[in-house]
Amino acid sequence: MSKGVIKYYNEEKGYGFIAQEGGGADVFMHSSSITGPYDQPRVGQRVRFNVKEGKKGLVGHDIELLLTAIEKRWLSQGKNLIPRESVLNQQNVTTNIFQQWIDDDNSSGSDRGKNDFGTLYIEKQIRYEVPMFFATYQQELFGATILNFTRNPKDIESVFVLDVNGKRREYSKQEIKYYYKTEDAQLIEKLRLFEKDIQANPVSVPIGDLEDIIPFDPKDLQEARRGVIPIKIVLREGEVFQGQIDWVSGAEIKLVLQNGAKIVACQVAIHEIDILMP
Repeated sequence: MSKGVIKYYNEEKGYGFIAQEGGGADVFMHSSSITGPYDQPRVGQRVRFNVKEGKKGLVGHDIELLLTAIEKRWLSQGKNLIPRESVLNQQNVTTNIFQQWIDDDNSSGSDRGKNDFGTLYIEKQIRYEVPMFFATYQQELFGATILNFTRNPKDIESVFVLDVNGKRREYSKQEIKYYYKTEDAQLIEKLRLFEKDIQANPVSVPIGDLEDIIPFDPKDLQEARRGVIPIKIVLREGEVFQGQIDWVSGAEIKLVLQNGAKIVACQVAIHEIDILMP
């Protein structure tokens, strides 16, 4: 595995860059690729990671944050870690380079499924056997852990393999409306609203490719995310969620709701999106 130091990290977005030991090109990182019990990266943090060649350069995978003995002791005592001083100035990483990685405004519809932030998120939940809730159609909501995930070239046909009360069940992304961690369940329940008319008369999912089904332009979502502009989504069975975009993948949108809870909505389940301009 390679080693390096985090030279830039945007805590709000979960993206950053690693400077490799011994030189070489900087490595792009995303928080969903972090392994291990401690997953709060900071500038100046030493890390160990695997490197893969991505479409736009080097990408870090299986990132492990390396803690000093003192830091480990602080954590065991329930203390917060003090941010490290670093000779690496975050301002030295230009906005243009950073945006080049996290945005792909010139990509075609067929390229959208190659964005793997959703897959990285799912793989992390599999590694840690994170308890989740999944919502499917007919207002079904159930707890599960993800056993496996089968990626399909058409991302909406990718399949979750779930453990639901000890039984193995499979769902494609076309069958799932949204999902979230169990730890956020109470917060999400407090904010979940319904459009009564749609709830009474659900909107069926059209047949076709995702690009023909979704009621929005992906470029508008990237603009909203860059500008930290909140959005409101209305699902095909009436659920309403409002929050800021964390990331957009080939078939999902991850939102951070007003109370900090996080939810991943499958794009095929979305009936309407409003960008809430200030």
